[in-house]
Amino acid sequence: MVLRVSYGDSSVLLEGDAERQVERRIAAIHHPSANLIKVGHHGSANATTPELVASAKPKFAIISVGSGNPFGLPRSEVLGRLADVGTRVYRTDLHGGVTFYLDGHSVTPSVAALH
Repeated sequence: MVLRVSYGDSSVLLEGDAERQVERRIAAIHHPSANLIKVGHHGSANATTPELVASAKPKFAIISVGSGNPFGLPRSEVLGRLADVGTRVYRTDLHGGVTFYLDGHSVTPSVAALH
């Protein structure tokens, strides 16, 4: 399931485990834009395609990924695609829990204090 939620001028694209084929179809048909994107498939190489990133142009991205995972996620090419459009990336393996607030005008990240 891929879900885009908007509140006023702020929006988030929640990708779940969408991969290349689904993302390309979504980008071609729906041309989604989003201030925030939840990176698909934990940052694997077969998700967060150039087409989707170019369409969404997210200001922020969150990657839900475990520390030291055996799959080498998130992949450097995914991080590169996001960096190319100026997206600020938050990762659960580095930042812990991150909350994003959509107020209808903008998106504001808040990183939980790790104890």
